[in-house]
Amino acid sequence: KQRIKQMKQKSSLVSQAEDEPKLYLEASELWRQFHKCGTEMVITKSGRRMFPPLRARCTGMDRKAKYILLMDIVAADDCRYKFHNSRWMVAGKADPEMPKRMYIHPDSPATGEQWMSKVVNFHKLKLTNNISDKHGFTILNSMHKYQPRFHIVKAHDILTLPYCTFRTYVFSETEFIAVTAYQNDKAKTLSLDSEILAMEGERRGKLFLISYSFEQNSHKSVLLSSDTGDLFSSYCVFLGYIRKLQHSSHRSKETQLTDVKHEPVKDSPQQSHDSRSSGERIHHFTLTVFIMSV
Repeated sequence: KQRIKQMKQKSSLVSQAEDEPKLYLEASELWRQFHKCGTEMVITKSGRRMFPPLRARCTGMDRKAKYILLMDIVAADDCRYKFHNSRWMVAGKADPEMPKRMYIHPDSPATGEQWMSKVVNFHKLKLTNNISDKHGFTILNSMHKYQPRFHIVKAHDILTLPYCTFRTYVFSETEFIAVTAYQNDKAKTLSLDSEILAMEGERRGKLFLISYSFEQNSHKSVLLSSDTGDLFSSYCVFLGYIRKLQHSSHRSKETQLTDVKHEPVKDSPQQSHDSRSSGERIHHFTLTVFIMSV
C-alpha cells in the first residue's frame, strides 16, 4: 500500500511539472507594425472580424489533461479618444462599459496535446457596436481603447468554468482603438493593403490561395509563399521584389496576371522556395490571403 501511495504521489508531481501552460502570440511582428502607427479595429452593427487576426501557440500543457481556451476584450483605460492633427488624443471620460462577453474557442475543451499541435486561431471572434446584439459578438464602444486577453483554463467541461482558475496572457502590441471608420491614414493603408488582396471573397470569411504569375525578364524563377499569419509581411516582400526588378533594368517589363486559383488552405509555417531553371524567365508569387468578414 505504501508503495502504491508513493507511486501516486510521484505521478502527481510529474503531472504538476508538465502543467505549466504558456501562450505565445503568432505574427507578433505584424502586430508590432500596426501598434507603431496605432492599431484601429473597425466595428459594425452586423459584426466584423479582427484584422490582424488573433492567433496563438501553446506550450507546457499536460498532454493528457483537457483545457479550455478563451478570449475577452477589456477597456485599456477609462478615456474616450478623438483623432486630431494626425494623432490620437484623450477627448474625455469613457462611456459606460458594454456587457462583458467571453469568447470560448470552438475546439474547447481539448487535450493539451491537441492544443500544442497547432496554431490556435481566434479569427471567428467578431466585434460590434450593437448593444442589442444577440449573436454573442463582442460589444465595444467606438473611439475607446481596448486590450485583448487570452485565457487558459484546465477543465474538462465548460460548465465548470466559474469554479476554475484562469491563467491570463496579455500582449500589449494587440491593444487597439475601436472605430466605425479608419481615422489614421497609416493604419488604413496598412489594413487596406491586405484587404485589397482579399477582393470580393472578403465577405466569405474563408481562406483562399491566390496564385499570381508575373512574367519578367530575368535569369531565374522565384517562388514565395506565406501563411495567413504573416500576410502583410509577405505582401511587402512581394511589392519590394517587384520594385527591385523594375529598377534593376532600363528595359520595360511586362506584368501579366496569368492564373488565379481559389483553393482551401491549411495552416502551415511560412515557406520560401527558390527554384532555378535555365531558360525560364517567369517569377511566381504565391500569397496566402486571410479573407476577412465584413
